[in-house]
Amino acid sequence: MSKQAMNQLLGSLERFGYIVRTDAPGEGGARIVRFTQRGHAAFAKIIDTLRDIEREWSSELGPERFGQLKALLMLVWEGPLVR
Repeated sequence: MSKQAMNQLLGSLERFGYIVRTDAPGEGGARIVRFTQRGHAAFAKIIDTLRDIEREWSSELGPERFGQLKALLMLVWEGPLVR
């Protein structure tokens, strides 16, 4: 992801109230990005939703096959297709 694209993404998150950006003291143009209360709540909701999905898929596939699925997805994530 380019710096410009990241900056646009962070700007959107900031406008929606999920993060705040501040200057990093003594670090030139560096910025510190922090979750707001709303951002922490959204992150917690995302984690809860992912855990629910994992429970459902594990129940459907069984723990062994679900483990295989996760391992295969990690191979794809770490491979050249994602880059």
